[in-house]
Amino acid sequence: AINGNMAGAVCGLSNIPRRWVTRLENGYKGRDYILRLAKHLSDRSALDQPPKFFLCDYMDDALRNTLFIASMLIRKPMF
Repeated sequence: AINGNMAGAVCGLSNIPRRWVTRLENGYKGRDYILRLAKHLSDRSALDQPPKFFLCDYMDDALRNTLFIASMLIRKPMF
């Protein structure tokens, strides 16, 4: 996975077979999220300020992780 990420960063999206990109899942932080992130990272003018979708994503992640941990603690078998 790491080698694939590095190769994609060096070669760019145009060198990745289109069928690979279209087959990626597009759920939570899926294909569209990754493509937006890659576009933001490659855009030199955007380096001055973080994209607006990051703040919402961090809050969503915090809420999702908190609910997950709470769920695991509730379901934890008691020995």
